[in-house]
Amino acid sequence: RWMRANDPLRWQSETEGSGYWCVSRYDDAVAVSRDNVLFSSSAGGTNIFEVGEEQLVVLRALMLNMDPPDHSRVRKMISGTFTARRVNTLIPYIEQHVDSFLTDMIKAGPDADLIESFAARLPVQIICELLGVPMSDRAQFGAWSRAFLATTSKEYTPEQVKEAQVALFTYLNQLIETKKADPQGDILSDLAVQNAADPKISDLELVFLGVPLLVAGHETTVNMIGNGIFALLLEPAKLEELRA
Repeated sequence: RWMRANDPLRWQSETEGSGYWCVSRYDDAVAVSRDNVLFSSSAGGTNIFEVGEEQLVVLRALMLNMDPPDHSRVRKMISGTFTARRVNTLIPYIEQHVDSFLTDMIKAGPDADLIESFAARLPVQIICELLGVPMSDRAQFGAWSRAFLATTSKEYTPEQVKEAQVALFTYLNQLIETKKADPQGDILSDLAVQNAADPKISDLELVFLGVPLLVAGHETTVNMIGNGIFALLLEPAKLEELRA
């Protein structure tokens, strides 16, 4: 509210020499979102931080940063694969992990931590299942994912975050090559086979299709579970109603 009244176009500096413009008024936010010329990622709009041209190539290959028509082209391809029907087939798998993680929390007793023991573990497992990451690789995939998403965390150094990002991209690239030769019915397999038969996206774009799932699916789910439980603990009547 203060920003809208006093500083509607605000430069938010994270560290010396880097930061981002923060737009707080609705009409301005709509204008920025819809103007693919003035606020184009191809013109450097993803260059929030000081990065080189090589990193910009990577940033622009992410669907999250694309403008139409590239965004439309990539989104159309993944929307035909990432369907409600496919997600619904995961319900028994999700329930199995929920039961397992809750059992671990019960065994741990009062020292159990909701975020570490449950909320942070669950989305990685589901995303791995969607992408078809082999069971033997999931612990390592989870470790890379945590570092990859920790761009503002003091738990990892910038060098460790970058190493995790490179390792994750390299792994996804190798995984896609494996899926082309031996598809397993997961999202990456479907996309790899489909694109090999009728190329619609580049190899780089295909590798980075796994990243939006990781970024959008992990942190949002962790926060939703944590905030949801916190809200219920503040409203005991609602908690009892839900339990009933």
